[in-house]
Amino acid sequence: MFGSNVPTPVKQPDGSHVATDMRIVGNIFAEDNLDFAGELEGNIEADTVHLLVTAKVNGDIKANSVVVDGTVTGKIIAKKVRLSKTAIFKGALASKGIVIDEGAEITASFTKEIEVNG
Repeated sequence: MFGSNVPTPVKQPDGSHVATDMRIVGNIFAEDNLDFAGELEGNIEADTVHLLVTAKVNGDIKANSVVVDGTVTGKIIAKKVRLSKTAIFKGALASKGIVIDEGAEITASFTKEIEVNG
């Protein structure tokens, strides 16, 4: 009906999203999922982290699951990690489950021991 005053419900996004035009200096804490496409000078702590191809992180990442399509310089601590073919990773990685796609650029040390407090 034309002229209806009933607002259209807006679908709530799953988790948090940081766009390509964002540059953050500081730490990010998210209780749920985080899709990150911008630049970060700091650390990330979230349940699930997806760094999109445009993402650049200079800091540490701690999560249950991490997918890296972008660039990370730092340490990743997670139960599961996937470094995609577009990933550039320099640092240390602690995870019980690591998947590395052909084409990923990696200069890192790896361990299966996950630090709970550290």
